[in-house]
Amino acid sequence: MTADYIAARTPLVERAYQLARSGRCKDDSDVHGCLISEGYHLSAYFKRPSLNKDLLRVCREARDERPASIPLREALRQWFATVFLIDGVLGDAEQRPLANQG
Repeated sequence: MTADYIAARTPLVERAYQLARSGRCKDDSDVHGCLISEGYHLSAYFKRPSLNKDLLRVCREARDERPASIPLREALRQWFATVFLIDGVLGDAEQRPLANQG
């Protein structure tokens, strides 16, 4: 590696957060592995639990780790109820099929 390459390279911690936000890494250990494979030398800074915990949080947010998704119809029903139905304004109307309303 040349001195110009090293000087132009993204700073270590900044690159760690870029990798975490990319969704490519599932946890802080994956971030560490990617950094090493890119030629970075991990400093003692990465032994700090607070940094690793935050990298793990960012990785999980980027990968959008949630429980298994619910069917689209149910998701739309919940969204509709949340946005449009305030304290049961429509009463039992949501219980009837649309073809029977009217």
